[in-house]
Amino acid sequence: MPVCQTCGHTWSLGETLKRSFSIWPAMKCPNCERDQFITAKSRKRSAIVSGLSIALVMLFNIFFGPTAYTFVLFGLVLLVVMITYLRMIKLSNTEEHMF
Repeated sequence: MPVCQTCGHTWSLGETLKRSFSIWPAMKCPNCERDQFITAKSRKRSAIVSGLSIALVMLFNIFFGPTAYTFVLFGLVLLVVMITYLRMIKLSNTEEHMF
């Protein structure tokens, strides 16, 4: 789980999930209300995991066709990606550029 770089508060799963779906780059710490930003390294890792999961579902669909198994696999992959993403998040006090 992410840890606030200002006050050291460890975010809960619910707090992380709630703030992850914001359109703003800054995520306010639930404890000290300071802006926190997801590090560039965390964003790159989450992009790789997302890309690999999409490729896995597409390959499964190509080889086995659009079946009920594909939908089940998609749901499982989505669950694994969300859990992995929430555990990979690292925060910083400043916004870092991707490249």
